Amino acid sequence: MDPVLLRSNEPADPASFDDVDAIVVGGGPTPEYLAGLLDSAPRIQAAVQAGTGPGGPGCGGG
Repeated sequence: MDPVLLRSNEPADPASFDDVDAIVVGGGPTPEYLAGLLDSAPRIQAAVQAGTGPGGPGCGGG
């Protein structure tokens, strides 16, 4: 597993969300998440719509 760590004033690289098995966001101030993930929103949305992980869409693998 290679986590994508968000730091203040450093947005995540959108390419970090290509070919991922899961996306989990937790802890810390929500406004900073928005700032850190906003540039990656289209890739995160595409991953969620495609169903991340080898088991297919959604949690539970199918």
